[in-house]
Amino acid sequence: MGETFKKSLETDVFGYHKATVTWFCNAVKPSKRSRTIIDLGYCSYGEGVAFIAVYDPNKPITSQALKPMIIHDVFIQVEKKLCEDALWCINLTCPLNRAEPRYFKHYGAKTRVALEKLHAVLEDVQRELKLHEGPLGVLTCYKKTPIFFSIKKK
Repeated sequence: MGETFKKSLETDVFGYHKATVTWFCNAVKPSKRSRTIIDLGYCSYGEGVAFIAVYDPNKPITSQALKPMIIHDVFIQVEKKLCEDALWCINLTCPLNRAEPRYFKHYGAKTRVALEKLHAVLEDVQRELKLHEGPLGVLTCYKKTPIFFSIKKK
């Protein structure tokens, strides 16, 4: 559990606690020539990348492009071990995670194995960029994308 989340345990609302989601925009691209951008949403409860937004900024705005502006927190019911976004969370190491591949098909993760590969890549990115929780509602935007990757199929 992150420090911000631990502090929020004291100020719960009707049994729910708020975990912050800190967004790191333009953090990853599939390749140097790709126009596609991948933003990463770091959750203070699971202390890892919980959300990703994949979009092309040169195309009309989509729900993916809006994620960093919309998702700023997640409500957790600690006593019942429930998270409102457990099915859509990519952080497979979070104790509340209940992710299912069907929710990640549009990211190319159609099976549990593919979802685990995606998670492993995102954990490596998280370590390399030293992602961490930040203040609620603050976006960290990279001017130049620091990491380029692709998930290789075997």
